[in-house]
Amino acid sequence: MVVVIFYSQRRLGATDYDDWAARMSAKVQEQPGFSHSHSFRNPDGFGVTLSYWESDADIARWGRDGEHRKAQAFGRSQGYLSYRVEVAEVKAVRGFEVDGAPTSLGPD
Repeated sequence: MVVVIFYSQRRLGATDYDDWAARMSAKVQEQPGFSHSHSFRNPDGFGVTLSYWESDADIARWGRDGEHRKAQAFGRSQGYLSYRVEVAEVKAVRGFEVDGAPTSLGPD
């Protein structure tokens, strides 16, 4: 499994940001090789999204998607003050949960 870590500083007050984010969140779930994702953003606009993929090729295909490319252009021109992308291999997964505890941490 491969994880893409997307750090971003949102430009507060950027119009259409929430629309683009919702569209990309829905669209990425349809992509071959996509497993799951988690996103966090603080009130100052700093955020982190982790998306999990089967392979580097799947990530590259998503990066070339036409609508995703438009979202990237929007992010650079209006949505973000800055961003950074890191790609890493997940070598192991370990966890803990109390019996019966709800979990939304992703697949096993």
